[in-house]
Amino acid sequence: MTSQKNESVKNIIKKRIGILIPLLISGMMLWMHFHYEADMPDGSLILGVPDDAGGLVVDYLINEKNFPVKQEDVYGIHTLRDCCSSTAEWALSGNRMHMAIVCPDAAQRLIEKDPRYQIVGPVLANSDMLVKHPSKSVKKIGITQNRWYQKEIIEKQFGEEVEVAAMLPAALPYAYEMGEVQGIVVDITQGIYLPGEHLPGYKKSERITYVLIARDGIMETQEAQFFLELWQEAMDELKDMETLQTAIDHYMKKEKTGKETTGKEAEQWMNLGMKLMNPMEK
Repeated sequence: MTSQKNESVKNIIKKRIGILIPLLISGMMLWMHFHYEADMPDGSLILGVPDDAGGLVVDYLINEKNFPVKQEDVYGIHTLRDCCSSTAEWALSGNRMHMAIVCPDAAQRLIEKDPRYQIVGPVLANSDMLVKHPSKSVKKIGITQNRWYQKEIIEKQFGEEVEVAAMLPAALPYAYEMGEVQGIVVDITQGIYLPGEHLPGYKKSERITYVLIARDGIMETQEAQFFLELWQEAMDELKDMETLQTAIDHYMKKEKTGKETTGKEAEQWMNLGMKLMNPMEK
């Protein structure tokens, strides 16, 4: 009898803990959302950067334009491995960043949920490409989850009858190589190294694939203005193909990506229609 009573007490405690834990987590998230330092302490600016083609210019700023992320405690970089993931969206809406480079779909969802953010302007176009098995009939194409604008690429290329499979970015190359899909829409930094037929995401058109977003009041700060001035300088310099290739070589260094650059990436990127943009020139 005592044993049954103890078991009953344990069950009650487990149920109450099961109720309390989600409430505690929700409470902590709300506390962090409203109590995280909203202004830039000590002049530091936290910038969210993707780890694919969207992060190339920022990497160039750090290494070639003395963007003071390492020299001074002025800028901080937070890597967004998938801006459409719930983790990245929580980080953005939770005051963890002041500015970020994200895809248009993620930007739109964020400003709808959090009016403190605004879209500054586009920073990259046509960085998505299509890779397909040349010998197989196309029935299913993989895209990144929550980037529904990528469906346009498939529909324009193959028509609406082709099945679209949304998955995590890291799963796309695996699904392609295993034959689970006959093609994938993937970032240019990954796609050019995959076997198969390489096709531009958009033919004779310009599709914005990354935009810069910022919290209210950030654009008026000296830190943000300096960042944008350096961005324009980088844009002018990266028009030179040799400079662009050097930037890609550094950004895609093997110890970070596991890939060996070929010296032809800049030409391939341009042939596939990629275009770097200044967010202030909307």
